[in-house]
Amino acid sequence: MPTMKPSQPSDQFRNLLLCLAMLWPGTGGAVHEARELAGQHLNIGVLAFRGEQRTEKIWGPTVEYLSLAVPGVSFDLMPLDLEQMEQAVQAGQVSFIITNPGNYVELEYRYGVSRIATLQRYHHQSPSRRIHSAIIARADRTDLKNIGDLKNRSVMAVSENAFGGFQVAWGEMKQHAIDPNSDLAELVFAGFPQDNIVKSVLDGSVDAGIIRGCLLEQMDRAGLIDMADLKVLGGRPNDTGECRVSTPAYPDWPLAKLGGTSDHLAKLVTMTLLAMPDNHRAALAGEYSGWTIPVEYQAVHDLFRELQIGPYEWMRRPTLLILWSRYWQWILVALLGVLWWIWHVYRVEQLVRTRTSQLTRANLRLQEEMEERQQTEQKLLTQQNELAHVARVSTAGELASGLAHELNQPLSAISSYAQGCIWRLESGRITQDELRDVIQRMASEAERAGAIIQRLRGFLRKEQTHCKAVDINQAVGEATDLFAAEANRRGIRVNLTLAEAIPPVCSETIQLQQVIINLLRNAADALNGLAAERRRIELSTHYAVAEGAVRIDVRDFGPGIDPQGKSHLFEPFFTTTADGMGLGLSLSQSIVESHGGTIRVIDNAHPGACFSIVLPVYKEP
Repeated sequence: MPTMKPSQPSDQFRNLLLCLAMLWPGTGGAVHEARELAGQHLNIGVLAFRGEQRTEKIWGPTVEYLSLAVPGVSFDLMPLDLEQMEQAVQAGQVSFIITNPGNYVELEYRYGVSRIATLQRYHHQSPSRRIHSAIIARADRTDLKNIGDLKNRSVMAVSENAFGGFQVAWGEMKQHAIDPNSDLAELVFAGFPQDNIVKSVLDGSVDAGIIRGCLLEQMDRAGLIDMADLKVLGGRPNDTGECRVSTPAYPDWPLAKLGGTSDHLAKLVTMTLLAMPDNHRAALAGEYSGWTIPVEYQAVHDLFRELQIGPYEWMRRPTLLILWSRYWQWILVALLGVLWWIWHVYRVEQLVRTRTSQLTRANLRLQEEMEERQQTEQKLLTQQNELAHVARVSTAGELASGLAHELNQPLSAISSYAQGCIWRLESGRITQDELRDVIQRMASEAERAGAIIQRLRGFLRKEQTHCKAVDINQAVGEATDLFAAEANRRGIRVNLTLAEAIPPVCSETIQLQQVIINLLRNAADALNGLAAERRRIELSTHYAVAEGAVRIDVRDFGPGIDPQGKSHLFEPFFTTTADGMGLGLSLSQSIVESHGGTIRVIDNAHPGACFSIVLPVYKEP
C-alpha cells in the first residue's frame, strides 16, 4: 500500500470549508451549531470485521480528518463488533456509524438510523456493486469444487448477523438448494476478525469458510497467506477483476447518522467527506478513493426478504396481528370472498337438490316410457321376423320355376354326357383320357345342381340374424344367379358391375341375398310394358373408404317413383302394384338396419329409380 507524508488541513483549507458550508443551502445552521458544540466529543462507531487494531489503522485517519475539517467538533473512533454496534446505537453512545450494508439495514429498521453517504472504493467502480462473499477451501480438497459440494461439510463464518461474512453466502447457498442450518455437517460462528476463519481452513479445522470478498487477496498482498494454498468455491472475478468471489455484488458500506444527530451537522460531515481528495492520507489508509451520495440498498432488502431475516424476520413467524396490520385490505377482501362463496355454494346446493328431485321424477317417467317402447318394439320385431319368413316362403314359390329351369340345365347336361359316353363306349371310339374328362364334367354339373338346392334350403330356413364377414361381391353374384331365370323369362338384362378389392361386410348371407332379390324383383316389375332397350337393370358394388362402408346400387330404367308415394315406400303394407303385399321394402329395411346398415332411394336416378344399400365394413370382435 503506497503511503504519503502525513498532512494536516491548514487554516486556509479549514476556512475554505467554512465558506463552502455557508454558501451551501441550509448549512449555515450546521456551522453555527458546530461552533456551539466546540469542545464536544462525538463518537463514530465502525464495524471492526478484522479486529480493533486493523480497524484503527484503516479508519483512524478518516476520523482524524473529520475532526480537523469540521470546526469545533472532535470525533473519536469506536471499533465495534455486530453486538456492540447494536448496543451502542440503542444506548446513543455514537452519533455516526460506518458499517456493512446488512447491519445498516437492520439498524435502520430497528432504530431509525439513516445513511448520508456511501463509501466508494474506486473511481471506476460503482459503489452499488462492491460487497461480495468468498467461500474458501484448501486448494488440495478435490472433493470441494463448487458451492453444491458443501452439503454435509463443516463451514465456519463470522456470525449469523454478519453480512459479507455469512448472509450473502447464505443467499448463494440457497440458490444451490443448501440450507446452512440443516444441510451442513457443522456451522461454526467464529466472530471477528475474519483472518481467523482463513487460518482455520488452512489448518483443516473446518472444510470451508465464509469471508468477505477480496479479503483473501488482501492477506496475500500483506504476506499473511499464500493464495496458492486456497481456492474460492464457485469462483468468479468481481467487477474490477482484482479478486475472485462466490456471490453477486451488493452496495458498499454506508455512513449513517443516528436519529438524535443534528441534520445540519450531518450535512456538514457529508460535505466534508465528499470534498476529500482521492489521494488524501485517510483515503489511502482506508483503501478507498472517496465518498459519494447514498446509493440504493434495495438489493440488500431483497436478500433479507428471501432469507426472511432482519426487517423480514416476521415472515418466519407470522402472527394474526402482524398479518392483519400489513394485509388487512386483502384479508377483508378474502373474507368477503369466502362469505360470498359459502352463500353461493349453499344456493347452488339448494338448486341442485331441486333439480335432482325434478330429474329423478322425469327419469322415472322416461324409464317407464322406454320400457313400454322396448316392449312394443320387441313385439314389432317379432312380427317383422314372422312376416320376413312368410315373405321368403311366398317368394320361394315364385322362384320355383326359375330354380326348375336352373336344375334342368345341369341335369340335362349330365344326361347328355352319360348318353354320349355310352354311345362312344359301344362303338369303341373313346380313350381313357376322354372318358375321364366326360366324367369330370358330369361331376361338375352335379355339384352345380347341389349348390342350387343348398341355396334354396338356406333361403327358406328361418334363422336368427348373425353378423359375419360376408364377401359382398360373392353374395351379389349368387343373388343374381338366383334371379337369372326370372330375368330371362321377363326378357330383362341384368348388368353386373363389381368393384375390386372390396373388404367383407358385417351381414348374413341369406338375408342379404333376400334383400337384393327383392330389389331386383321390384325393378323388374317397374320395367313391365317398356321397350326392349329400357328393359335392363344395373347392379353395382362400391367401396367408400372415407365412410368405412360398402354400397350396393340397384337401378332400373323404368318410369321412376311417384313423388307423392316416395315418403311411404318403406312403410308396411304400402304398395304401388295391384298384386303386391306392401311388405318387401319394409322387411328389406328391417334386415339392413339389423345389420347396422341403411337403405334409401337416390333422387338423381333419371330415368328410373335407384335403391342404395350401405353396410358397414366387418371388424373382428
